[in-house]
Amino acid sequence: MAGEVWPVEPLKRARSLPARAYTDPAMFEVEKAKVFKRAWLPVGRQEDWPEVGSYRAVDLFGEPLLVMRDPQGAIVTFANVCRHRSMRMLDGAGRVSAIQCPYHLWTYGLDGALKAAPFMDKSETFDATACLPKVRTETWNGWVFVCMDDDAPPLSLQTEALSTKLAHLDLEQWREVGVLRYQSDWNWKIMVENFAESYHVMSAHKTSLQPFWPAASSAGQETDGRFAELHHAVDPVMGRLTVYILFPTMLMSVSEGGPQRMVLWYDLDISAHDSFALAIRIYFPSDQVGDTEAIAAAMQTVDFVHREDIPLCAAMQRGLSSQYAAPGPLSHLEQPLWVFHTYLAERLK
Repeated sequence: MAGEVWPVEPLKRARSLPARAYTDPAMFEVEKAKVFKRAWLPVGRQEDWPEVGSYRAVDLFGEPLLVMRDPQGAIVTFANVCRHRSMRMLDGAGRVSAIQCPYHLWTYGLDGALKAAPFMDKSETFDATACLPKVRTETWNGWVFVCMDDDAPPLSLQTEALSTKLAHLDLEQWREVGVLRYQSDWNWKIMVENFAESYHVMSAHKTSLQPFWPAASSAGQETDGRFAELHHAVDPVMGRLTVYILFPTMLMSVSEGGPQRMVLWYDLDISAHDSFALAIRIYFPSDQVGDTEAIAAAMQTVDFVHREDIPLCAAMQRGLSSQYAAPGPLSHLEQPLWVFHTYLAERLK
């Protein structure tokens, strides 16, 4: 299908995506089926499940899932759907000793095996060996990912090259120190694209980022196509800012070499073709999580910078809804967008 939507051209001949890639609900349904439900998607950090029985109910594109820590201490994921009549069983987050359906009290162990099913002794179709369907789960640098496609390559293959680049940071030991939440009424790809390029820094962030990491000095890096990478010139005071996107939706920036080492994770909860909830999660190295002044300063700065982007992203969505919207040429400063568009095209065809 993607071949009919946009051509894959070399960067020098590449254009932005057609408007309907952002405005057509039917395109979003195709993305759900061909991209999201076949991809590795981040759902949290290992520390979000601190002990056996810790759980979090997650909804991923219409699929109710239950991520939890099992008796062996591993983080696993089950379909959050009872094997009796498909009741959603748990909501929110917490800790349980067993998974019990609130409708008819069918009960499952923390390994997903059926332990109790009241008054099923007269049913000839009852299967006492029924288990909750298991969903593939992997961890990477402390983040927990799930994949609803049994045939997808392992996450470790997708992250192999990126893991080497980030190994020196030991990100598994970093901890969340703050979170900022925003309701975002535009297409998820607008957020990915805004995150992926610094071409707009000279306008949107002319007093916040441009003095330290000027737009013209940013450069997209060649990758294996499984992720995008954007480097900025190293500022003598603020240090290095690097942006990574592990496709399709793991958006992460790394600040190092300056007064504060910091990682941002733009956690997207995508609900529709023109809407998603954004949580910007801020991480510090474990030995700096008690620095309240640094945390407050980081949250203020991150919020300020993102609020500079909000009206632009919203205006993009409105502009793309115009009958006059048409794909325009990409700048070399938008190289990560080209990598992203190529990734999508390969999966949507």
